[in-house]
Formats: sequence, C-alpha cells, structure tokens
Amino acid sequence: MKIKLSCYISALSVLLGITFTTSAWAKKEPAIILTAQYSYFSPNKDSLQDKTDIVIKTEKIRSPASWEAHFRDFSEVTRRTFTGLKEVPEKIVWDGLDDFGAPCAEGKYEVTFSITDKKSRLTAAAPITVVVDNTPPTVSLGASARTLSVKDGVVQPIMFSFSAVDLSGIISWRFSLMDLNKQEIFSQSSATLP
Repeated sequence: MKIKLSCYISALSVLLGITFTTSAWAKKEPAIILTAQYSYFSPNKDSLQDKTDIVIKTEKIRSPASWEAHFRDFSEVTRRTFTGLKEVPEKIVWDGLDDFGAPCAEGKYEVTFSITDKKSRLTAAAPITVVVDNTPPTVSLGASARTLSVKDGVVQPIMFSFSAVDLSGIISWRFSLMDLNKQEIFSQSSATLP
C-alpha cells in the first residue's frame, strides 16, 4: 500500500509540478520546554526577585506517570529536587534553598526536568541555567566639580564618572540630578539611550 501511494504521489507531482513532502505526516515527538522567569535571582529576602519560576511547557506528552526536576550546582551536585505523580505542573517556584532548607551558594545552577509516562518512556527537557546572585551591585559616582560655576556667562560643564561592580542581573538603571527643592533637572536611564 505504501509503494502504490508513493507511486501515485510521484506521478501527481510530475504531472502537476507539485512537490509533496512527508513532514506534514511525520509524527511529532513529545517535548518539554523550560524557561526561567528570572535567569538571575537573589533569594536574600528583600522582596526583589527572591524566587524564580521555572515555566514548564509540554508538547505531545500523554499519560504522565511521574515527573522530576533537579537543580545542580557547578560541581554537578543536586541541591534541590522536586517530584510529582501524574499531573505535570505549569511551573516550579525555586526560592534558592536546598532540599534541607538551607540557602544555596551563589553561582550557576543547571535545571533539568523529565517526565516518565505510564509505559516507562522518559522525555527530558533541554537543561537551562539560573544564577543565584545575592551580592548587590556597588555603584560609585564621581564629579569633576561639586558646584556649578559660570565663566564669561557660560555654565562650565561638569563631568561625571561612574564605577560599578557586580552588575549581573541588572536590567535597567537611572541617573538623575535634583535641585535644592528636590525637583529633577536632568535624567538619563538605560531606557533613554539609543
């Protein structure tokens, strides 16, 4: 039956000038896609990015029997494990703690996720990386002068210099100059740069 069908398709393609591909008929394999809400997060209890959601999207997964997620440090030691039966969660929330409730060390963590179905077939997601970063950035500002000066009726420019350490995970910044009444007279931010 397959030979006859392929002969008919070949003949049709020659007569009509149409190219047929079998990809439309190909069976799509089960897949799991992981994404992190924050690839850098700081579980330091300051209410800013203290946790990260690992969002789980599945395709063509039927009859899951169990699932598991592992968070491994740079030395490939599993620090946190999540497991479940049957229903696969839409997300896993990781608070940066290990299986014993202790804070994990700063650094990169590989996140793996797999599902085993009722026929013992394993489907694994491509691993993703999240970074625990509890060190706040340090920013210092310098200026060529402390006050504005006027020379020949022209305000002399003041040059500002910035120095920053550990900017990992910073997604935006803002610099503002305020007058004595705390009114903004100048502002620059990462959003206003070209």
